[in-house]
Amino acid sequence: MVRDAGGQPLSGAIVYLKNLNSLAVKTYVTTTDGDFHFGQVGMDSDYEIYAEAGGKKSKTKRISAFNSKKRWTIDLTVAK
Repeated sequence: MVRDAGGQPLSGAIVYLKNLNSLAVKTYVTTTDGDFHFGQVGMDSDYEIYAEAGGKKSKTKRISAFNSKKRWTIDLTVAK
């Protein structure tokens, strides 16, 4: 989920998922609830994920290929 600085869900934010091996980037625009979802992502690479909205950017988080989770829940905060 992507939230604003006040903790409210942020609709229309762009979430970036960057594969650190191939440098390919996937994007997703958040729903009205601030939710996002990336499907069919290979877990044989490390990734960076962050969100942008209104010219502001969240902190970048890293997902490691060494973690065996099949599903991730990631919260990002974009300060306005």
